[in-house]
Amino acid sequence: MKLFNEDFIRKDSKRMIKFANPVENHIDVKITYACNYKCEYCYQVDDDGHRFKGVFEEKNINNLINFMKKTKLKYIVSLVGGEPFMYPRLNEFAQKLIKNGHRPNIITNFSAPFEKIEEFINIVKNNLFNFGISIHISQINSTEAFLLKLGKLMELKGIWPVWITCVITEENFDKAIEIGEEIKKTYGITVYFQRVYYREIYNIYSERIENYFKTHNIDVPKEKTGNINFFGNYCWCGIKSYYIDHNGDVHRCYTPQACKNNGILGNLSKYRKIKIFKKPYPCLSSDNGNCICFKHFIDEKYVTNYICTNAELKNIPSQILPSAKQKLIEKKNKYKMEIENKC
Repeated sequence: MKLFNEDFIRKDSKRMIKFANPVENHIDVKITYACNYKCEYCYQVDDDGHRFKGVFEEKNINNLINFMKKTKLKYIVSLVGGEPFMYPRLNEFAQKLIKNGHRPNIITNFSAPFEKIEEFINIVKNNLFNFGISIHISQINSTEAFLLKLGKLMELKGIWPVWITCVITEENFDKAIEIGEEIKKTYGITVYFQRVYYREIYNIYSERIENYFKTHNIDVPKEKTGNINFFGNYCWCGIKSYYIDHNGDVHRCYTPQACKNNGILGNLSKYRKIKIFKKPYPCLSSDNGNCICFKHFIDEKYVTNYICTNAELKNIPSQILPSAKQKLIEKKNKYKMEIENKC
């Protein structure tokens, strides 16, 4: 698959920077926080363990379409929850995306009645980018019923892929591996296992599980999780990728940014005023410098290897906090020392 189209090139007084330009443009939309599952590791909860609430309003569907027209780009739009099949306007939303040249992507716990899933698939047809399934072992009543339902989905499958993930815990590990092997054997689909992510920390497991991950090469490498510090690296988020919350707030990415409004570029209710970056800007993750970028942001080159220099600080938006600029300087100096020591 081709990862790049053209290159973005910018000159300044001392150097020329060449940024790889990702082919795909992504928007993740939180259409609802509602969910029928009660996963023990759910991170969409407050400090007291209460689930977040909110739903993407009907008026913002059209506002989002108009915002995408403003950017003059076509997007893969991930409709995420909660559980997206609990969103009452899911089919309407998907239809409007397709009508305007965008491709819907869905990530579901696969618990909805199959008739509802089939209706959605008949609407999106081969315009669907991906059908994502998140397996949550503790919430599945019957493994056999789940596998039979997956078989019915495979009979409907178009040219779009089925992507399956499963969150691993110490308690569900053996069952998860068993289901993963059965899915691979029966349908030829690899189940991608994920670490528990809670309060900005990825879980580390017992030696038995860690060794299984290592020997089977099925774990997401640490450099492709939130355990890497991208602070100061130029990134395409805010140009070719956005995260939109249920209330219509348009974020540069999932991670709060060390700038005014934490990286919120505007709200869909005033889509004409939403800020659109014209070129890559440094990652300004304020969560201890750790980015929670999704894997495709890294694989498809949204995050670059270029670190902002002192001279380039002048070109960064003025709303960046002074503390963030200081952190950029410190990181740049650290990298400079590391390079000098290697030489």
